[in-house]
Amino acid sequence: CFIVCAAEGGKLTPLLVSMVLVGIGFNTKMVVAFIVLPTFYLLYLLGAPGNLKKRLGDLTLASVVLAVAALVWPLTFDLTPANQRPFAGSTQDGSMISLSLGHNGFQRIERGWGRFPRSTVTPTAASASGTSNTPAAADNPAQTATNNPAGAPQRFQGPGRRGEQPRIAMWINTGVPGLFRLADPGMAGQVLWFFPLCLVGLIVQAKRSKKSLPLLLNHQSLLLWGVWLLTYMIVFSFMQAGVHPYYLVMLAAPMAALTGIGVRALWMDFTQNPTSRLLPLTLLLAGVWQAYIITDYPDWGAWLIPILLIGLGLSLIFLSSITYSAKAQTCPLVLQKRALALALFAIFLSPLVWALTPVLGNGGSVEANPNLVSGDGGGRGMFGRGQNNANNDKLIQFLEANHQDEKYLLVAQNSMAVSPLIIKYGVPVLALGGFGGGDTTCTVDQFAQMVKAHQFRYFLLGGGRGNFFGPQGQPNQRPNRAPNANNANGAAGGWGGFGNQGGFQADISKWVRENGKPVDPKLWRVVDPREPDARNPAIALNLNGNGGLGRRQGGGQQLYDLHPNN
Repeated sequence: CFIVCAAEGGKLTPLLVSMVLVGIGFNTKMVVAFIVLPTFYLLYLLGAPGNLKKRLGDLTLASVVLAVAALVWPLTFDLTPANQRPFAGSTQDGSMISLSLGHNGFQRIERGWGRFPRSTVTPTAASASGTSNTPAAADNPAQTATNNPAGAPQRFQGPGRRGEQPRIAMWINTGVPGLFRLADPGMAGQVLWFFPLCLVGLIVQAKRSKKSLPLLLNHQSLLLWGVWLLTYMIVFSFMQAGVHPYYLVMLAAPMAALTGIGVRALWMDFTQNPTSRLLPLTLLLAGVWQAYIITDYPDWGAWLIPILLIGLGLSLIFLSSITYSAKAQTCPLVLQKRALALALFAIFLSPLVWALTPVLGNGGSVEANPNLVSGDGGGRGMFGRGQNNANNDKLIQFLEANHQDEKYLLVAQNSMAVSPLIIKYGVPVLALGGFGGGDTTCTVDQFAQMVKAHQFRYFLLGGGRGNFFGPQGQPNQRPNRAPNANNANGAAGGWGGFGNQGGFQADISKWVRENGKPVDPKLWRVVDPREPDARNPAIALNLNGNGGLGRRQGGGQQLYDLHPNN
């Protein structure tokens, strides 16, 4: 709203406020917050009154303010002595600048750690190039069958709809970088339900508006929302790193605005031009687009698609230009308005259902996905779908019953495994490798000393999501491997499995297995009777690399007692 006020009146103060807010956004979400900047600069440059010199001067000052607002926190962090500040996770040097511009910045656009093409090549020195291979869970038919039960949407079932690279059933839906990445039903179903209305309506409104410089208010709105939408769509479509579905929330504001603009522009064109067929044709196109998204979920499409088609069919009978011109005397405008309302109800129903699924589902996922409710594709929690609370309760009860005044109740390899415990129970737990598990926080000797000092007793091996990073923060290679291979180069876990780790995590995992004792799973979680016996050392050795309890049948997480003689 501040950038709109600045462009409408050529006022410097709201322009500076808007840049401060973008700077704060950078401190929260880093480089992704800057993607909107070309839109803001264009809006003020082409829309604000005043001469060009004044506008350029205002934007120069705004850029200085933006730099200060964006860098004050990273620089304050980095200039603080390392021994007086926490380590910046997902970095190799503990620098917030590195995190902002590296891992959470340009690396997400340039490198391909979110893509996993099939390969049978074993890791070599070329691992540092950024190429990554398919995880074992995606290449092993038995594991794939376990991970992809009947009824799950196709994007959770190996190869994609149109023969693209195989999908990875993990925390992330990468799609395939390219022009049609966001056209994937799993991605389009997040926020792009009204894309045909937005696109056609934007064109119609642009033709209806008088063109001038500085831009009039109508064209300012079109530039703001249109360029905002286009910029983010281009970045998300072609970025080489994984694109989590929740990233698309950045498209919500322009999609909402352009939907309203588009419907109004098409309605005005329809009522003022009796021969125009744009409104009914665009509504029909929107219906076909939504049906395409819904068909990825057959159980839900069985009732959503009929409602969509019936509602649109009835409304289009009255909205068609043929009916309008033939029955101009008997088909009043009020009936046409009701027909439009029926069409809008039909095309708003499916997005409403999708939007409610993260709230009504039991998986704790932010992704809009009907299977969060039906239980066939949602939930990325520590123990997988529908078992989180029961397993967490049992684990906490076991840990508290056996706690012997250690500093930490539990240690795990990454925050994905322990964050539910922190949120629900507020217990002292430690994520040794940080958020993703790749942070080098200690050596094996230091870890052994902490165990000896009774800082913790229980270590959860496996859990959360697969680690994307191996030694020195490079993307892990994910070759085919034998089921019992002890792969220290970072073979991936399954839906919830952490997998073996590269770098220091591999050494610590080895130390835990050699010096700790596996705890009977029946003591600390709800055990699926189909699971192998985790107390068997030959099996326990490899549980941490074979999926995790996020997979349907579990068996990938194992609790180790590091003081078994106590």
